[in-house]
Amino acid sequence: DSAELKIEADVDAGMSPEAAGLIADQMVSLTRSLSEVILTYSVAESDSISITVKLTPKEQRKLTDAQIVKILREKLGTIPGTQVSITKKSGMNDQKPVSLVIQGESLNTLVEISEQVEQVVASVPGAVDVSSSYQAGKPDAQLVTNHDKASALGVSTSNIATTLYTMFNGTVINQYRDDNDSFDVRLILDP
Repeated sequence: DSAELKIEADVDAGMSPEAAGLIADQMVSLTRSLSEVILTYSVAESDSISITVKLTPKEQRKLTDAQIVKILREKLGTIPGTQVSITKKSGMNDQKPVSLVIQGESLNTLVEISEQVEQVVASVPGAVDVSSSYQAGKPDAQLVTNHDKASALGVSTSNIATTLYTMFNGTVINQYRDDNDSFDVRLILDP
């Protein structure tokens, strides 16, 4: 019990950042309604919401982190337009304990297979927060570098990959510290 949780929510495609922010505020409010929650930090984007939750130390609360996760799933699962996932932080990892990757050439076939896999996994007793990372309207692309042209321009494949990563995901360039907390400062290029 690390006394820390991660709440992630995918929001409906096409939602404005302001609408996602309002949903994030609602999620934070519901989360903070639990007396065991002492701190929340949220980030809302147009397609996702991420909330880090700090709990009181386990010796100072009546509920286990697993019980708190169950309560939060019930509270947050009622918010329309979201698909919520909650994980307990263990060590440096706050990802879901099981992750499946499905790859292939045909997007239609992959969507079909992922829906079937999602249904099968969701039917397993004890499985919670079963979801797919695929979102309609959120394109995925594979870029192929023309090595001859890149070389002639003096640009390495590594430079191209780093620039694209920063453009789409951002790169942590610094950290802001406030008392005992630190927050990443992320650079994102404007496409």
